[in-house]
Amino acid sequence: MGHRPLHDVTGFEIVGAFTLKIAFDDGSFQTIDFEPALAGELYAPLRELDFFNRVRLDPEAGNLVWPNGADFDPSELHDWPEVRDAYARWAEEFRQAGPSSAEAQPDGRISPGGVVDAHTKEARMPEISRFLGIVIKMYYKDQQPPHFHAEYGEHAAEIEIATLSMMDGELPRRARNLVLEWAFEHREELQANWTRARAQESLLPIAPLE
Repeated sequence: MGHRPLHDVTGFEIVGAFTLKIAFDDGSFQTIDFEPALAGELYAPLRELDFFNRVRLDPEAGNLVWPNGADFDPSELHDWPEVRDAYARWAEEFRQAGPSSAEAQPDGRISPGGVVDAHTKEARMPEISRFLGIVIKMYYKDQQPPHFHAEYGEHAAEIEIATLSMMDGELPRRARNLVLEWAFEHREELQANWTRARAQESLLPIAPLE
């Protein structure tokens, strides 16, 4: 099974309505119109242009994030022409299935105006755990099989939840062993977070390795 190379976002510029020119760590750029992809509990608030324009670069994560914790996998942003139609189809299917989350206000988190309760911000960020210099993340639009991301300094890897096998990337031996020990202890919680991410629900933090 092939997997996308890992990339970081290094900069961006707002160049139009819902449109960003994004720079990546390999020197490449993508100009992306996000509007067709904005549906669901996580992304619907971004349909308010003022809210969309509050995007910022998280240099530690190497990714773009919004105040409600919305984000896109930076490797998919890097290869946007390959995934653009899939995002648009998903958004259209979500809109046809029922009212947007901005109208439905699930759990009272999102108002009709797209304002998000600040108390939910941390739960909606992709980071779900941190220990011994290792950061564990899970992205909302990651593709099967269920997996999580582990980052340690300049190293990064994607690890399958069911088998704890390395899908992509690499980690130093000590960091890899710590991640696998942690993941073995929290496999059920990781799978539950994967299920929540697929449903566009807030991710839950997982206790660090003790």
